[in-house]
Amino acid sequence: MLTKLKLKDFQSHKNTEFTFGAGLNVITAPSGTGKTAMFRALYYLFKNKPNNVKFQRRPDAKSFTIEAELDGHIFKRVKGEGVNSYQLDNKKWEDIGINIPQEAIDVANIKPIQFNEEISFDVHFSKQFDPHFLLFESGSNKSKFLNRISGSYIVDLAIKNVLSDITDNNKQKEELQAKKAELQNQVTYYSDIIQPFSIVLDKIKDKFHILKVSKERLDKLKSVYNDLLYCRQNIEKYRKQQSFFDKVNLEGFDFRFDRLSKLYNLNTEYKNTQQWLKYAQGSISGIEGLQLPVLEGKIARYANLVELKGNYNTTCQQIQSIQAQIDTLDKTIKETVDSYAKELEAQKICPTCGRNITKTCIDKIIKEII
Repeated sequence: MLTKLKLKDFQSHKNTEFTFGAGLNVITAPSGTGKTAMFRALYYLFKNKPNNVKFQRRPDAKSFTIEAELDGHIFKRVKGEGVNSYQLDNKKWEDIGINIPQEAIDVANIKPIQFNEEISFDVHFSKQFDPHFLLFESGSNKSKFLNRISGSYIVDLAIKNVLSDITDNNKQKEELQAKKAELQNQVTYYSDIIQPFSIVLDKIKDKFHILKVSKERLDKLKSVYNDLLYCRQNIEKYRKQQSFFDKVNLEGFDFRFDRLSKLYNLNTEYKNTQQWLKYAQGSISGIEGLQLPVLEGKIARYANLVELKGNYNTTCQQIQSIQAQIDTLDKTIKETVDSYAKELEAQKICPTCGRNITKTCIDKIIKEII
């Protein structure tokens, strides 16, 4: 509240002091006695407007002084030749230029109401020929300004923020649900493919291992079989030599005895080898009858099934993760709405209409928001 105003050498006021009371103050005087100058002084003290103040100083004075008492604080402005100072209580600023110290602006709290990014209204001051406040504004603008002044805009802002948060959360939820549906389609696809094989999948895995080992053994058996064939040819050769030496008198042929001994041992090994050869031939025939190219194709199909099952499991995990995110968003939305409901309940009285905020009213508002 403005309680005092002192003007020294400002326009027509050489040394004037005004005292204001609570409520409405009316000032009357003949034209040209300084009524408008008083308002200009206040406007300049708190707004620093207009910037060009040469006309405001009395012709016989080198400077002017404006001092006001507002809400218990003293604001003082001195402007003139070689001086441009501002004082708030015991704090003083020299050579302030055209800007009022921010601390003084904050203490006075005489600020325009910002209607939007482009329009603001200075409700504390009006010029001499300005129309009455909001007289020519639209009904919508009047409502918005009254909401701003009464503080009910906070409720509108809260509703706007709550709706914005809920909208964002619902948008994220819809995106996650769409992704979940897409993954579920993939799961259905994988499930339809894997289902016929689910029972025999582990059996195929065991057979795959057996086939893999059998193939390796087959390669080794083929190599042994070739070696056995080579030995067989040599043994036949040595057998012919042995039959020849059986007819020959070996006395005096000690040097040939060693060869015959070796042939005898080799013949024994040959007989054993024949048994292994017979077994090997049977094994080879059995394995070759399995048609390895076909089995290798089946093994490749099994590997594809294993990979497909991995994709199936991965997709199921992704669906679980998305569902967890959806549950978190649902929880966030609920917490947001509950928090807003608590704020409404704490207000008790609606700042717009002055009515009590009841549980029924809160439920109705929450229902509309959701």
